[in-house]
Amino acid sequence: MADARSQLERYARHYLIDWWDQDKLLKANVIVVGAGALGNEALKLLALMGVGRVHVVDFDTIEISNLTRMVLFNEKDVGRNKAEVAAERTRQLNPDTEVTYTNGNLEYDLGWGEYKEADVVLGCLDSIDARLSLNRICQMVGVPWVNGGIGVTEGEVSYFDPDQGACFECTMTESMWEQRNQRYSCGWLRSLIQEQKVPTTATIASIVAALMVNQAFLVLHDDKKSGLGPSQRLFVCLKPYSLNVASVPKNPECYAHDHMGQMAPLERAPHEITADEILQLVGSPESSYLEIMFDIAIKLTCPNCRAEEYLLLPTKSLDLTVLPCKRCGSERKLFSTGFIEGGSELARRKLSDLSIPKKHIVAAHSSGDRKYFLLK
Repeated sequence: MADARSQLERYARHYLIDWWDQDKLLKANVIVVGAGALGNEALKLLALMGVGRVHVVDFDTIEISNLTRMVLFNEKDVGRNKAEVAAERTRQLNPDTEVTYTNGNLEYDLGWGEYKEADVVLGCLDSIDARLSLNRICQMVGVPWVNGGIGVTEGEVSYFDPDQGACFECTMTESMWEQRNQRYSCGWLRSLIQEQKVPTTATIASIVAALMVNQAFLVLHDDKKSGLGPSQRLFVCLKPYSLNVASVPKNPECYAHDHMGQMAPLERAPHEITADEILQLVGSPESSYLEIMFDIAIKLTCPNCRAEEYLLLPTKSLDLTVLPCKRCGSERKLFSTGFIEGGSELARRKLSDLSIPKKHIVAAHSSGDRKYFLLK
């Protein structure tokens, strides 16, 4: 962290803006999900403008074709993890910005407690399923998020506030659901159908990312009069030029509008505690169960030779190639769950053995009541 004098010098032009609160930005915590074209531009801007803490999440690696749109990467980075390199280069832009990263999936590799601590989340994603997962998390933990999407010459920015208006799932059309469901099959295993790559350019990526970051800054300044309101979308087109804003109506039948509310902090990490030990805090483990917020694949069972393989991995981390039996080749049945019954064999295992990450949030259900706990 730079000293007060160097900060005054670095942000001298910002201090000339009458409504700008640099101190507020230096204390802000922003999560950027996706370190591709939009994520690169967003990270660059967040660092240049002096956001105090940024966490970047991505599971992908850098390809040569990324270099036409991703300013933080170069040819020597090909094959490296996007999140790691993006964090490294973002740190170099501003010593005032603390940059951390998660090389993994937004839903099960980053604890939901990290999202709850954020002031705003930027969704720089290219997958419908990833947006649905991020929307669910932000709705549950009560944090606003900004969604961005790009095409060849057109882009979209939308803002979602968990306390009012529509959420991303409310915007889903039948064709979007069909596209999303093509990616998943038995037990939520990923199909072998690859999502179609969207052609795009650095120009539209930089413009849309700039609008996303500007919306985030307005949220951080608690400016509710400027920028997008809850569940509003901004569409921009560069060929021909056009710019318009539209509101998205809330779907009264949408299941994503759920809030966790208050939660109790646990001074124990996933490798230090079991489901049964948490359930003892709310009653008898034998009459309770623990909700872990995402599905884990417990085992694969072959109906032909009866062979079993225990996995204990996030179901969405697997694809259809795991189904053939290693012994006889028959298609195996997958058993997965998002709930751990008290007193069961799984409930006696450490939560880290069940792929639960640090700072995750779990819910204990007992006698019709539900209590949330934040892991260390």
